[in-house]
Amino acid sequence: MLRLIFSRRTPLTLRGIAALLALAVASATTVADETLWSPNGKLRVDIDTRQQLRIALRAGDEVLLQPSALALSLNNGVTVGVDAEVKQLKRQQNRSVITPVVAYKRQHIRDDYNELRIDFKQPYSLIVRAADDGIAWRFETRFGGRIIVLDELV
Repeated sequence: MLRLIFSRRTPLTLRGIAALLALAVASATTVADETLWSPNGKLRVDIDTRQQLRIALRAGDEVLLQPSALALSLNNGVTVGVDAEVKQLKRQQNRSVITPVVAYKRQHIRDDYNELRIDFKQPYSLIVRAADDGIAWRFETRFGGRIIVLDELV
């Protein structure tokens, strides 16, 4: 039996090497979840893009939203958010101030958020924004003609 030594205490056999290589290949081919943080770093949004789109929300160690499916069933037979293949990711930050025409509560409103745009190979995108006080998401589609959302699967 051939033995390779990592250290004096931990000998590594060919079987161990094969297991490590299999683990490395499996982790390299798995699409990692994407994470988006609020500007102050207190809210964390986890987006799982494997098979079924899922979104989860945490504030520190507290789970605010368990991983939940994001999908839309459309009248053209497509279910947006299922078996989606990621084409491209775009991240951006916004740090601005909105001055309302009528200052009802405040004269200036901070508009700070971090955004993650996930474009899929299919004709749609998921846009997720994280602000210091909450999150928002929306789908953008690039289908030709009109579409009707038949059901929202959340």
